[in-house]
Amino acid sequence: MKRLGYFLVFALALVVSARAVELSPGLDYLRAGAADSATFAKALETGSVVLDLRYASTKTAAATLSGVKGFRTHPKRIVLVLLSPETSGAARNELSVTIPGCITIGRASADYKTDIIVTTTAEADKRAFDALVADTSPAKLVLENVNKSRFDEATLIHEHETGVETPAPAEAVKSASASETADKPKPLPVDAVLQRAVQIHRGLVALKQL
Repeated sequence: MKRLGYFLVFALALVVSARAVELSPGLDYLRAGAADSATFAKALETGSVVLDLRYASTKTAAATLSGVKGFRTHPKRIVLVLLSPETSGAARNELSVTIPGCITIGRASADYKTDIIVTTTAEADKRAFDALVADTSPAKLVLENVNKSRFDEATLIHEHETGVETPAPAEAVKSASASETADKPKPLPVDAVLQRAVQIHRGLVALKQL
């Protein structure tokens, strides 16, 4: 009976994790290992999807990649796939062929080029990803001023063609003394790759492309 109880708890955990998390209106977040192709397909019924394959092994990515490869272009849907140099080579190769309506995003890699390259460090990328694995809400890892950034059609086309990220406007950073920050909780990391996906989606919505 005790074993059955453990099994039911484990099964329930899988059901709970296999769901999309709303990132912003019309955009859901899915992470490889916490969702399968059925979850991916269901999320696409109501909007666009950010599919996080960073650090995914071939086996982990396989369940959701089947859904991406079977994705059919929809005028009001887009799939934004997050990759990293640590993503399985086999998984990245699956996405080497252009899939209409699918954009790959990630930091620079020596042996693989995403459609959009984001300037960030390996440490910052991993720290943000670990926060997501620890069930931090994806929306909390995106800067609050993401809505204020303007991305016009020319910028989006330029980035897609060159793969080079357009720098965001510089912002003033206020320094705090050690005494002021000693009692404050450690701030959440900013996920630059995820944030870029949100900016692209919102830019396309503003341009009425989605």
